This record gives sequence, structure tokens and C-alpha cells, in this order.
Amino acid sequence: MSCHPPLSLIRLLILLMAAALPLMAAAQNVAELVFDGLPETVTADSITAALSQKTGVVYDKAQLPSDRERVVTLLKNQGFLDADARSTVNFIPDGVRVTYAVKARNRYTVESVKAEGIAEAELAAIVAAAKIDQDTPCTQEVIDRLLPAIAPKLGVNVLYVDAQWKQNADKKQAVLILRK
Repeated sequence: MSCHPPLSLIRLLILLMAAALPLMAAAQNVAELVFDGLPETVTADSITAALSQKTGVVYDKAQLPSDRERVVTLLKNQGFLDADARSTVNFIPDGVRVTYAVKARNRYTVESVKAEGIAEAELAAIVAAAKIDQDTPCTQEVIDRLLPAIAPKLGVNVLYVDAQWKQNADKKQAVLILRK
């Protein structure tokens, strides 16, 4: 008689362990959040505040794509219109380390603002009053400063104004296009 367990028992144990690994991983807390490649103008704390998975929270693999998209959106809202991010997860003794490899690329500045149905001179006055010039980064804050003055002239609530940055080929400036 052999002292070795039957081969089918070993296979069963391997299958059980493979099935249990995702459950064990899901029960681990996020121990570290790491951001590689953040530009100097963006802090890790400002990005972490918007994530669903923070240090001390139970790691959830299903949340990773939406958190990665939040990182990209926050960078785009800071003027890095070509931003991208990848994420990796490592299991460490304290739990899970989530690392975001960020490529912010160029920070765009405002070339001009266009709004259908508003005269150029009137639009230029609104832009000047908002203190926006060609050195101003293309940020969400720029849009937020302009919308209260432009939306009534378009005849809509600020919530119904479509604002889009159209990047120039030089990868340095963009045109803000506002439509109702």
C-alpha cells in the first residue's frame, strides 16, 4: 500500500485552492496606493480622494477599471487632455498594493473659446472678464468659470451646455467649444 494520496485528491485540493484565491484576495484590504508619473501640479491626495478604493478599504477587483478611469478624468480636468493610466495589483504581506502608472503627457492651454450663437466680441469680453488667456491651462475650472455667463446667452441652464476641448495638432493648445 502506498503512503501517497491518490492523484484525484491532489487535483481536488488544487481546484479548491484555485477557487479560494479570488475570495482570499477580495477579503484583503488595500494597504498602499502608488502613483507613478504624476505631474508636479497634481497631488496623490487629490486623486486618492476621488477613488472608491482607498488605503484600508477592502480590495475589490471590479472597482479597478472605474478607479483607473477616475484617475484619467481627474488628469484631463487639470489640462492633461491626452492623459492615460494603467493599473497593477500586487499582493503584499499587509494586503494589496494598487499602483497606477500615469502618463499625463502635455498640459494644454486655452487657444480660444467658441460658442455658437454668441458674437465674437461679446464672447471675448466674457473670456477676458473670467481672466482666461492663452497661458491658462485647459481645466474643468475654466469651463466652470465661463458657463454661468455663457449659458444664459445660449438660452439654457448651465447643466445643458456641452463643453468640449478640441485639441490642436501642436499638442499644446486647445479650443473650448460650447454648445447647447
